[in-house]
Amino acid sequence: MLREWQHLGKRGIDEAGGLDGLATQYGVASGTLKIYLRADGTLTKRAGDRLNPPGTDITLEMLREWQHLGKQGVDRAGGLDGVARQYGVASAALTIYLRASGTLTKRAEDRLNPPGTDITLEMLREWQRLGKQGVDRAGGLDGVATQYGVGSGTLKIYLRADGTLKKRAEDRLNPPGTDITLEMLRAWQRLGKQGVDRAGGLDGVARQYGVASSALKIYLRADGTLTKRAEGRLRKDGVEM
Repeated sequence: MLREWQHLGKRGIDEAGGLDGLATQYGVASGTLKIYLRADGTLTKRAGDRLNPPGTDITLEMLREWQHLGKQGVDRAGGLDGVARQYGVASAALTIYLRASGTLTKRAEDRLNPPGTDITLEMLREWQRLGKQGVDRAGGLDGVATQYGVGSGTLKIYLRADGTLKKRAEDRLNPPGTDITLEMLRAWQRLGKQGVDRAGGLDGVARQYGVASSALKIYLRADGTLTKRAEGRLRKDGVEM
């Protein structure tokens, strides 16, 4: 009965003469039927949970398809209930994984990509060069995630909406300080504020030299002067300060 009611929709209920008419049609009490079915033709959570204990019938294949739906795809299907009917799953189960905006929930993203495990160093290097313009062109962070086939929640651990990498990403690319060479320090020593500004700030200098911003900031200030740690390394190397 629940499987049949799942495909009724409001029109099917109206044709049966409302919930009471449907109850008569199936030979069940109206009060009992209303525990499982709403007047708008959607199943209640109790019905959904009987059909599909939450999450058990949601496959990775479904999640991958829903990842590309977007709001337009959800709307075309007739909302989340429409998507649920299309895939033959309970609305209650589906909403654990998919939002009305067409984006996956954290639980879905974690099933697709356990945080951090599928983010490669190659991806981080490419994201390092994106900048805000690149993120915007992709349709925001969700668009970048779709483009790289990773969960939005996972991507957001490493990349900000302004196109800069987070500390966790930078530390994976460059454990702070290990890839900053004396040659770089000598070049930065001559930059000055004007040079830093021309490069697009410290993040721009970091991108230019292919190092993590967090590592660079240990040695260079936004005003173009070297930090005490940088001066110490150069002094040790015999460079006159």
